[in-house]
Amino acid sequence: MIERFKAILLDFDGVIADSEHSHAKAIELTLREIGIELMPDDKSWFPGVSDENIFRKILARENRDHDTKELKQRKKQTLLEVFEPKFIEGAVSFIEKVSLDAETRLAVVSSTFRDELRAMLDVLGVTESFELILAGDEVTNRKPDPEPYLTAAKRLEVSSQECVVVEDSFNGIRSAIDAGTYSVALTTSYTREQILGGGLNPDLIVSNYDELENHLGLE
Repeated sequence: MIERFKAILLDFDGVIADSEHSHAKAIELTLREIGIELMPDDKSWFPGVSDENIFRKILARENRDHDTKELKQRKKQTLLEVFEPKFIEGAVSFIEKVSLDAETRLAVVSSTFRDELRAMLDVLGVTESFELILAGDEVTNRKPDPEPYLTAAKRLEVSSQECVVVEDSFNGIRSAIDAGTYSVALTTSYTREQILGGGLNPDLIVSNYDELENHLGLE
């Protein structure tokens, strides 16, 4: 791997697992239980947005008052029921190659709560591949704040400049950029044009893991 990098930090949803649809389905079913139906374009803005903010935005739009803590708990339970174990193409091979490199640390940094994240990693069978798993409820400020990636780098005892971050969402990419990492945008949730048009300028934009592996010199 490129010598100056000592760690690779991966987001989970949309980077390791094709799980955004499972999250969206769980949110949809949770809201349906209290009589709220999603609008046609709602799911398009879910990637990278916390459950808390999703529920708050939709409740405000519907002029409804409901305990978001209760909704998050319901959504968490529903997610584990509807989760479909499916990897982003190329993710397994990439994780295996990085895991074989003894000099490169590998971590997951996600906005998903730890019990949800750990359960999904277990279902996918890749939990043990990661030296560090940092979830959204283990930091004070979640993405787009840089805290998650700065915290991960600190725990791995490397500088953020020595980290490659792979993200797919606007909030995640912003977090990686502001943390000073080598930021890679994977176009699983948004196109190159949408990313650049959203005012983001990551160090690298790739459409698949093959492109990333070639760039990093992984064989």
